[in-house]
Amino acid sequence: MYPRRERTQKKKTSRPPIGRGFRLMRAWARLLLVACAALLLAAGCGAPSQVSARSQDDRIDIAYTGWPEDAAIAGLTQALLEDLGYRVELHRVSGQRRAIDGVASGRYDVFHDVWVPVHEELLSRAGEGRDNPLDGRLDEVDLLNSWLVGVTRSGLAAPSYMEINRVGEIEGSGAERALVLAPGASALGPPPRRALSRWGLEVEEYGSAAAMLEEVDRLYRRREPFVFLAWAPHWMNREYEFSYLEDPEYALGSLTLPAEIRIITRRGMEERQPLAYALIDTIVLTQSQVEDVQLAIRRAGSPEAGARRWLAANQDLRSAWLRNAGMQAAGS
Repeated sequence: MYPRRERTQKKKTSRPPIGRGFRLMRAWARLLLVACAALLLAAGCGAPSQVSARSQDDRIDIAYTGWPEDAAIAGLTQALLEDLGYRVELHRVSGQRRAIDGVASGRYDVFHDVWVPVHEELLSRAGEGRDNPLDGRLDEVDLLNSWLVGVTRSGLAAPSYMEINRVGEIEGSGAERALVLAPGASALGPPPRRALSRWGLEVEEYGSAAAMLEEVDRLYRRREPFVFLAWAPHWMNREYEFSYLEDPEYALGSLTLPAEIRIITRRGMEERQPLAYALIDTIVLTQSQVEDVQLAIRRAGSPEAGARRWLAANQDLRSAWLRNAGMQAAGS
């Protein structure tokens, strides 16, 4: 298991001594800030941060890929940060590499969709030769906890009406098509073409999950035999009845590798924006909750609108996250 948060040793820089009075003043200011936010929350105010964020740098730039789990957590984070008075901008980027590089360069403040260990190579500049491949980026970003309870699930799936449970049963099932995502269109590894061809399947690669699932929906409604790439968390697990096919010989390789979905923030965010950083580090969701948010986003048409609808129906959780973030920021 990976630790909750990993960082490299920060370099010490010389600076003039800070007086004891100044340090006390800064500590009291931080406590007062959090106390005001807590009072507003207790009063049921919709925007407690009219006080809380204005004493800090109040702009937050969030990179997201458009993948449903990423859109869900990015939308929730945007809505909650705006409730704390921050000005938040979502930036849709094409793939994890651009998002990670954007945070490392300081263009973006946070990215929520780093699948560990799948994306270790993207986090490492030097790649091989390091004891910990994450070290290559940890001098530029902070790697936070996983916001998902547990780990992801992924693999090849078949509709339940096909009544198969293992990849070895694909042959003879009548399935001739395997619907997968093209390399770069997925947070997962590349599709194992050799194994899929061995089972007599014609591999069809799609440039987006939306395009693939449109064909999945069409074939599913016609009850045709086929297999497809599935993963969780994702709303497809609610919409369709299917089985993740067991792969006892690991013919699918890294496609079935479970992962933690971790967060990266730009280095220095914890010091400059402690309340925002604490909130980002506080939000944790179960698979079921993630998929609920995803479905709300599908109905609303945008990450923020869907997230706000979900938060309106889950006020206790919203209040707990804001309260815990305030307490964490006060103690940092």
